[in-house]
Amino acid sequence: MNLSTLPRKVRGLLLIAVAMVSTIGASAQINLLVTTTVVSYPNEVGFQLVNTSTNVAYSCLAPGGTPLTWNNVTISVPAGTYELRGWDSWGDGWNGCTYSLAYVTGGANIFNRVTMSGGGGSNTCTGVGTPITTGRGVVLGTAVITPPCFAPIITASPTSQSACTGTSVTFSVTSNMTAGTYEWRKDGVTLVTNRSNTYTVSPVTASSGGIYDVILRDDCNPSVATASSAGGRLTVSLAPTITQQPAATRVICAGQPDTLRIRAVATAMQLQWRKDGVNIPGATDSNYIIPNGIAAVIGNYDCVVSGQCSPAVTSSTCAVDVAFLPVVTSSPSDQTVCPGSTVTLTTTATVVGGTLSYNWIKNGVSIAGSNSPTLTLTNVQAADVGRYQCLVSRNGANPSNCNVTVGGREVVISVFSAPRITGQPTSAEACVGSTVTMSVAADGYDLTYQWFKNGAAIPNSNTNALELSRVSASSAGAYTVRVTGTCGFSVTSAPANLAVVARPVISASPQNASLLIGETLNLSVAGTDISSIKWMKNNTAIPGATSLSYSIANVKTSDAGVYNAIVTNSCGSVVTGSAVVKVTDPATLLPELTLSQSSIDAGDVPAEYSRTVTLTNFITNTGRAPLTVTDIAVENANGSGTFTISTGGSTPFTLAPGEMHSVGIVFAAPSVGSSTATLMVRSNTPAGPAGTPLTGNGVIHYTLPATLGFGKVIINNSLQSCADVVNTSSQSITLDQAQLSGANASLFTVVTTMPVTIAAGASTQVCFKFSPIALGDATASAKVISSNGGNSSFNLTGNGDDPTSVIEVAGTSELNAYPNPSSGSVTFAGSLLHAGTELVIMNSIGSVVASFTVNSDQPSIRWNDGTAQSGCYTALVRSNGTLRSLPITIIR
Repeated sequence: MNLSTLPRKVRGLLLIAVAMVSTIGASAQINLLVTTTVVSYPNEVGFQLVNTSTNVAYSCLAPGGTPLTWNNVTISVPAGTYELRGWDSWGDGWNGCTYSLAYVTGGANIFNRVTMSGGGGSNTCTGVGTPITTGRGVVLGTAVITPPCFAPIITASPTSQSACTGTSVTFSVTSNMTAGTYEWRKDGVTLVTNRSNTYTVSPVTASSGGIYDVILRDDCNPSVATASSAGGRLTVSLAPTITQQPAATRVICAGQPDTLRIRAVATAMQLQWRKDGVNIPGATDSNYIIPNGIAAVIGNYDCVVSGQCSPAVTSSTCAVDVAFLPVVTSSPSDQTVCPGSTVTLTTTATVVGGTLSYNWIKNGVSIAGSNSPTLTLTNVQAADVGRYQCLVSRNGANPSNCNVTVGGREVVISVFSAPRITGQPTSAEACVGSTVTMSVAADGYDLTYQWFKNGAAIPNSNTNALELSRVSASSAGAYTVRVTGTCGFSVTSAPANLAVVARPVISASPQNASLLIGETLNLSVAGTDISSIKWMKNNTAIPGATSLSYSIANVKTSDAGVYNAIVTNSCGSVVTGSAVVKVTDPATLLPELTLSQSSIDAGDVPAEYSRTVTLTNFITNTGRAPLTVTDIAVENANGSGTFTISTGGSTPFTLAPGEMHSVGIVFAAPSVGSSTATLMVRSNTPAGPAGTPLTGNGVIHYTLPATLGFGKVIINNSLQSCADVVNTSSQSITLDQAQLSGANASLFTVVTTMPVTIAAGASTQVCFKFSPIALGDATASAKVISSNGGNSSFNLTGNGDDPTSVIEVAGTSELNAYPNPSSGSVTFAGSLLHAGTELVIMNSIGSVVASFTVNSDQPSIRWNDGTAQSGCYTALVRSNGTLRSLPITIIR
């Protein structure tokens, strides 16, 4: 190559380049990229790409052209076998020029940086796309050019969609693949492999939801030329579907509730029950409760199910009826008839929405064939006597086994029988002028009576009692009575004999006497018709005293009393008047002190309260001379309680014989415990002072814990705890208030609202709150005030804890509980339970219900002896300054 030839070569190359650009064919099928490099003398070289079967050139650059104008140029060729030819117009080689040919798609090289080592050849290119002269130029390489096989390019993946069950939905993919297969998948599982770029889900079901994608495989190389789309999510909404229809019919018991049920599924499901096509307000649950079986609820019910998806569906109809009880409007009455009579019993009744059936029973046993509202009994005899009742039942369907039977009034059918004498008239002995009554007792119906004397009817004697007034000797005789009843039955009594005699007459009764010891007592009686006499002292017969007179020589005080006599003859006995006999010892006319009570008990008195006991007529002068009381005092006191005299204690005072005096005593109980003393009365009696023991008992009618502990509470926080108060008495008590005192009383508050009444034997809780404001222990005293239960105190303790402590939920290895939930005891175990650890059980309102201190030899702790109520509890364990918690559930 020399410089004088350069213009010629450049001109040739330019002409060839222009021709190639203008003739790139419309029949090209494969896009190729031409790249060149030039080192020196570029206008001396040329190249051409020739189809060996058609001898057509598809890229041509004549000598004198500029190779750089073909750098990064795309050409299109049909598939076939091609030769790359080159030439050098000067003949000294390409001087470092190279030619590369590659597929545009994928970039694979066909000819890569091809060069020629020696000059030669000549340009024969007449234009791109036209045949050339064969045998010209140097063949630099031969290649078969076919369409390239590369993975499809996806331009649009399946998109996410929402659909209702029962509808259809289609996913699609867009790519440059013209021939190949589509592997459609759901959640990574192949659904179908076909040659369609769409996939339709029809119908959509609840299980259709998921991620849908597709794998494209080009037919050119299905194992390599593949591409996977992004996934599109199908979100499924359930269309309204009824899975369980309500019953076709429902019979409700009168006055009872019932429930209609439907089961359905739907996204954003809404339910609306209807009665006879009209919405029932508030009936929007799957269960519709009919509160009461009344006439208003009878009708046709259905339920409309709607949701996010359309359309709404309506359930099948449930026909609701009410099994009403019959109502008895009239019943027969009790009847008693004569044997052989006919008895008709009739019951009438009504019922809503049904017909009636009847069944008569006698003494609880059904009467065969008695299915009419009227029961007729003919020729009634004793065997027909009994209790009759008509059972009225509602006919019709009764699947709920409702009570559809009511009984009318139970009536008694009786048959009259002959009268029966249950008490015969008795014989009697009567005094002249007295009144005698004879009577008879009989059983029967509509009884009438007729008395007879010696077989002759006595006029106007038609009652069960015959009264004979001012009897005389002519009244004596044999008396009978005839008893007549219903149906003409009669019976006659046995005879009763009446004898008439005269009674004794008292003309003089014994007289009162007042004697001194040693004197003689003389008593006497006078009268007529006296057959025998019996003397009495204080209503007790005196042995051997059977004469008209009674005497005692040298009377003693024991002979004092009330004396009388009973005189008797065959007519009867007469009691004389009474004589009061008094016997006095002259030496005993002195005053006498008598106390009405041998002991005085103030009973149980609530601690710190008092009770007054009034001793009415406690002191009596039982002597025969004036009594002077010189002193009344409480002595010999023992115990913490005190006895004082409230009334009647001022002395001296004087009581006349028989006069009385009252005293009031007050017992004060400052604390629990019994107390005793003696109430002493001193007077002018020769016997000296008299005393009566006094007793009283201070009590607390309830129990409290000695100490209510709050444990450790983080400062500036609060914890509530409750003390159990148990009424141990047999009467209700009232806790009036609770008072706090002590150095740290301000840190504790009473939570429970008072007063609180506790029934006998019952219990309650008095709750307090601990609110520490500084670290360390805090104590206070709580005093419970109860006027009828007594006052009592107990201690409150707590500890203000470091606020940096953290309550954490314990892990299984640190603290576990089993069983949990539990219907009985709960066992705790875990690494946190070491020596000195404190385990506290708290209920849902923060009250401590149990606490334990862990010993070194305790691998586990058991809680709940069966008294814990159902509910949620929290187990707290403090370990190394940190609180760990574990929820516990108790189920009963």
